Amino acid sequence: EAVKQWKLKPIGKITDSQWSGLDPAQMGLGPVHAATPILQRHGLGLNDLDAWELNEAFAAQVMGCLEAWKSDDYCREQLGLPGALGALDEDKLNVDGGAIALGHPVGASGARIVLHLLHVLRQKKVRRGMATICIGGGLGGAWASAGGSGSGASGVQPATEPSPAATQREKKRMTPGFTASPTFRWRTPTRCRR
Repeated sequence: EAVKQWKLKPIGKITDSQWSGLDPAQMGLGPVHAATPILQRHGLGLNDLDAWELNEAFAAQVMGCLEAWKSDDYCREQLGLPGALGALDEDKLNVDGGAIALGHPVGASGARIVLHLLHVLRQKKVRRGMATICIGGGLGGAWASAGGSGSGASGVQPATEPSPAATQREKKRMTPGFTASPTFRWRTPTRCRR
């Protein structure tokens, strides 16, 4: 509504989001637990995305996430997958540097990485990316974004449609009296502006 009211030109949109909680002893691996379900919902692998912003709370945290995705044991035991997701192409990861280089504005890191991801998509003229963050105490968040065409986000769609089960959950969420899970918002994208 605000986009129309103020005649703003979106540079992209958030197409999916996920929050996760894990054992606080694994704090820092929240991005793995938040991004992986998004990839699964859309039938994507780590390198099917054009860019990744993985908030760098500290260097070892990012390295831990990369190693977790490469580990058969971790992916089986912690994520319930048949095996490792593989190695993320580091040329797609934090292409302008992570939070250590760019800044880690506590309380605003999520906004910084999502907006930075949208700018990267636009500058590189690519479509899909993931912004993900770890949160103290063993939490994580991830946002799949579409954009980067330079002409705004109109017409940009995720690579795949939601699964029939996801569509059913969305219909149920729209039913009066149903309390929705905060993690599923397929048809209600948040738009960002310049």
